[in-house]
Amino acid sequence: MKSPRGTRTWLPIVGLLPLLASGCIVGVIDLDDDERSNDAEATLLVTRSVPVTTQTGLRITGLNGNIEVFAVEGDHKVTVQARKRVRSHSVSDAEAHLSRIHIEVETTPDEVQVKTAHIGWVALDVANGNVVLERVEGCALVTLGNGNVNAVVSPPLGGDIVFSVGNGSAILTVPHDISAELKAQVGNGSISVQGLSVANPVSGPNTFRGTLGSGAGLIDLTVGNGTIRVSGS
Repeated sequence: MKSPRGTRTWLPIVGLLPLLASGCIVGVIDLDDDERSNDAEATLLVTRSVPVTTQTGLRITGLNGNIEVFAVEGDHKVTVQARKRVRSHSVSDAEAHLSRIHIEVETTPDEVQVKTAHIGWVALDVANGNVVLERVEGCALVTLGNGNVNAVVSPPLGGDIVFSVGNGSAILTVPHDISAELKAQVGNGSISVQGLSVANPVSGPNTFRGTLGSGAGLIDLTVGNGTIRVSGS
């Protein structure tokens, strides 16, 4: 997968609108980039719903886009529909970037808040040597031929951490309350997981799988010959 460099994504505008007591549908259209030199495009419609009780306001935070609000009789909830659109040099790269746009819908006593976030990435492709990532707030993709990866990463909800090492080690420290599907595999070597609450663990001589928290994101670690160690902080 290509580095996120060169692919830009725009997010919806800031707005404050009154909520109707009967509920509403909010259509946020074209959360996209506008990189005209990149002709390949991918789109995805995302829907989120939250119940409405005492809330009287709707706050949408982001950049660029159009907002449409429709009342729904007797429907005491707010449904947010957002179409993400990314342009890049290839369809596969544009589709990969769609997952980096997140739509979060939350409620306060007074408002329904819709927030968008474009996930930051660290992407490295190294032939030989050691890779050290310190206090990365985002997602991480590392491909290393020979050497060691030592990383402390805090991904956003639904974010990915993917390491592939030919010969060496992958040592990863993540927050103890992280949510992700955990996958680890070695050709020859060992796997250890410490300080994390793993649901439905399945382990074999050279593999380990399990769910951390809600399983919203992904941790996928592969080492040909060497060790994998995952720990919670």
